[in-house]
This record gives sequence, C-alpha cells and structure tokens, in this order.
Amino acid sequence: PPRAASARGSLAFEGDDLDAARRRLAAAGTEVPAPHDHAEGFREVVLAAPDGNRIRLFHWADPATRR
Repeated sequence: PPRAASARGSLAFEGDDLDAARRRLAAAGTEVPAPHDHAEGFREVVLAAPDGNRIRLFHWADPATRR
C-alpha cells in the first residue's frame, strides 16, 4: 500500500523570472512568501504543497554562476 508523504520531500523548479512566477501564483490565490537570496547566487521561494512536501522555485541571478 502507498505510504504517507515524508515532510522532508521537496521538488525544485528553475525558471527565468521568479517575480513573475510569484505574481502568477498570488493571483491564483496561493500564499507566496518573499524570496530568499542565497550566497551561491540564486533566489528561491519555498512553498508548502497540500501534501506537506516543499516546492522550491528558483532562478540564478547571473546564469554564469549556475552550478
């Protein structure tokens, strides 16, 4: 039988325009937190999925810094 989803699971999506994605989600009624800037050079928003897993949206400030 299927097991319950782990609270530690996450799925990340890279995009070109994090602010546009945030606006689109907010317009659809999703509560969207402010983005975090990471020392590695990317901005990220972490959302909670209905099943308790995390969904990460991010984009690199400078594509040359992608790892």
